[in-house]
Amino acid sequence: ALVTGVLTTTAATVFNGGTQSNGAVTVGVDDTGYDVKFFGATASAYMEWDASVDDLILGGAAQLGVGVSPSYPIHVEKSVAGDWMGKIKNTHATNGYGLLIHAGDDANVTALSVGNYAGAGDYLVVKGNGSVGIGTGSPVADFVVSNGGAAGIELQPEISTDTNRITNYDRTANAYMSFKLDALNHEFQTSATTRLS
Repeated sequence: ALVTGVLTTTAATVFNGGTQSNGAVTVGVDDTGYDVKFFGATASAYMEWDASVDDLILGGAAQLGVGVSPSYPIHVEKSVAGDWMGKIKNTHATNGYGLLIHAGDDANVTALSVGNYAGAGDYLVVKGNGSVGIGTGSPVADFVVSNGGAAGIELQPEISTDTNRITNYDRTANAYMSFKLDALNHEFQTSATTRLS
C-alpha cells in the first residue's frame, strides 16, 4: 500500500504487507500514546513501543545495531575521527549515578573489557569475582598492573588475617622482580607509629 496523504485511524491497525508512507507518521498525540509493534522473520522476535509504560522493547531474538548489522543484543560500530564514540550523562546535579553493569560470577568470566580498536589487547578488565587487571586479561590477584600478562605488580588485600600483600612478579618467567620506589621522602610505620624515615 502507498500512502501519500494523511492516513487517520481511530482503532487498531494491522499491516500484513509492505506499506510505504511518503509523509510523516504519527501515532497518538502528546500525553496519549498507543502501542506500535513490528515483528521480524524469526519467531518471537519483535520491536515494540509500549505506550502504557513509555518503553521501547526488543523482544526474543531481536537485537539493536547502530551503524552495523548487530552481532550482540546491543551493537554500536562506526568510524569517528577526533571525537568520542558515545556519551552517557546523568544530568542530576546532586544524586546522579553513572553506568550500572551486572555481569559475571567468578574469575573465569569477564564483566568488563577495554581493548584497542581492532579488539586486541587487554587494557582493562574486570572479572566476575571483582579482580581488576590492567595490561592483562587474567589477573591473579585482586588488582594487577602488568605489561601484557608478564611482569607486573599484584595487590592482594587481606591475603591472610590482618595482612595485605604487594608482589612484584613476572608470570611468564615465573620469577620475582626488583622493586624501586621513587619519592621525596620515605616513612615506614607499624601500628601508626613511625619506625623509619
